[in-house]
Amino acid sequence: MYWKLLQQNNCFLLKRFLTIIESLTDGQYLLDKQPLFNSSVGAHTRHVLDHYQAFIDGLPMGHINYDARARVSDVELNRTVAIEKINSMITCTAQIDNHDQALLVSVDVGMPESEDVVPQRSTVGRELTFLHGHLVHHEALVAFILRAQNVSLDVDNVGLAPSTVKHREAL
Repeated sequence: MYWKLLQQNNCFLLKRFLTIIESLTDGQYLLDKQPLFNSSVGAHTRHVLDHYQAFIDGLPMGHINYDARARVSDVELNRTVAIEKINSMITCTAQIDNHDQALLVSVDVGMPESEDVVPQRSTVGRELTFLHGHLVHHEALVAFILRAQNVSLDVDNVGLAPSTVKHREAL
């Protein structure tokens, strides 16, 4: 049952992220304003979607390698492509039905000159938890970039972890 909640919450976050991206102009999506921030909303969007794609691609083999991401620049440079990709990830995430599947996840944890890839056992649910937190984190960075551009978002709780929202509501 918990996996279904994780699945639904990932879809919710992807839809919220979609709302943000749809509300932007192409210029706002592409702006990188160094030294204040050195990546665009597009770069963060691509990064997040590359992780979801690595997850989706790895499910059939039972092995996810987040470091072997496609790093597709079309998503980074074209807001329309990004919107299509987010919609695709929402559909793919909503269709996951192998929640108990055991996975092997590879992550390079070494310094640049080393090759320290550490495979770990995981599950679909655990990886949905990771993707959820990862998206919230990048959503917060996107919100910062947009505030620096004087863009106001008409979306509640952008970039806030669910526990933070609940804590604030309890005060």
